Amino acid sequence: QIYAMHDVDQLEHTPEVGSGIDFYTPESRPVIAEAFRRALELGEPFDHELEIVTAKGRVLPVRAVGQPIVEDGEVVRIAGSFQDLSEVREREGAQRRLTGLLNALTDASSDVLFVKDTEGVVLFGNPAYANALGRPVDEIVGTCEYDYFSDEESLSTLRAADAEMLATGRPVRSEETIVLPGTGETRIFSTEKHPYR
Repeated sequence: QIYAMHDVDQLEHTPEVGSGIDFYTPESRPVIAEAFRRALELGEPFDHELEIVTAKGRVLPVRAVGQPIVEDGEVVRIAGSFQDLSEVREREGAQRRLTGLLNALTDASSDVLFVKDTEGVVLFGNPAYANALGRPVDEIVGTCEYDYFSDEESLSTLRAADAEMLATGRPVRSEETIVLPGTGETRIFSTEKHPYR
């Protein structure tokens, strides 16, 4: 597998530390060279995510792990592993694109969208939700939704819907009359609250 990752023929190529380092990109070579030096001289293990350029010119993200083997107080060899991270990077890229798309959709929505834990602590809120609370988006995560409401009727309405959903474990649909903390305006919301497991 290592030969395939480097695009070399197993019969024509004998791997050595020096020639192996040559496959790393210019930015990665000093890192892996220093890692090997410290492993050999100091017995330090290493674990780095770097890049190599294969014999065919492909640039691959890799993970290089090394563990010095010590005998009679001296490092006699380095055992390790070498992993192609291409698929991992592709999955991470796809996840970032999906997250970006979902953020764009929730940011553009005029509907109030939020996620909170069982204690009412906000884990996510879109701009419409933050506006309803009268706070910037970046200030609401980690705060308790209930703390924003001084109006007892609004607070009671919120708590009742949350309690029903938590007790039944099923989605709750209701109309909630809420005095918005941001403006003091009374609004009637048609809400759907879903349990998230």
